[in-house]
Amino acid sequence: MLQEMGITNYEPKLIPMVLDFMHQYTTDVLEEAKLYSIHAGRKQVELEDIKLACQNWAEEHSTMPSKDV
Repeated sequence: MLQEMGITNYEPKLIPMVLDFMHQYTTDVLEEAKLYSIHAGRKQVELEDIKLACQNWAEEHSTMPSKDV
């Protein structure tokens, strides 16, 4: 992914950090999508639940954190 973006010089610690972020993002989105499907009375998560969870996650995380964070 980094190579495709033309990034060739980076700290080795970056890879585990990106993997951790990806795992946490996926977990958060799927857990929220599951709550949406339960709220809708369904037993299975549908694509629309995942789309809504992705949109909600993006809205919640679209601001830059403060320097303290």
